Formats: sequence, structure tokens, C-alpha cells
Amino acid sequence: MVRKDIRAKNERNARNAREGKTKPRAAYADRIAKKPVVSNTALILICFVVIGGVFFELARLFL
Repeated sequence: MVRKDIRAKNERNARNAREGKTKPRAAYADRIAKKPVVSNTALILICFVVIGGVFFELARLFL
């Protein structure tokens, strides 16, 4: 019973692949390579802290 189901699914998959109905998924390494190391939110937060720190140091220095 289970083998027939597997064979039927395999045959459907092979038929769809031959007809070009399905797009192959990108490899895992390719998907990871496109993903940024640091999220946009974290990058904005880091820039805010650094630029804010520079601003306050300049204000302390000149005022």
C-alpha cells in the first residue's frame, strides 16, 4: 500500500519534471549566500548609537 503511494508520487514528480512544470529550488548554500549577515534593524540601531555618540562627544567638546 505504501509502496504504491510512493511510486505514484514519484511518477507524478517525474512527469512534472519532464514537462517543466516545477521550478527547482535554489541550493541551500545559494539561499544562505543571498541573506545579509546583519539585519537592517540591527544596522540602523548600530548607526544610531555610533552617530549619536559622536554627536554627544562633539557637543561635550565644544560646549
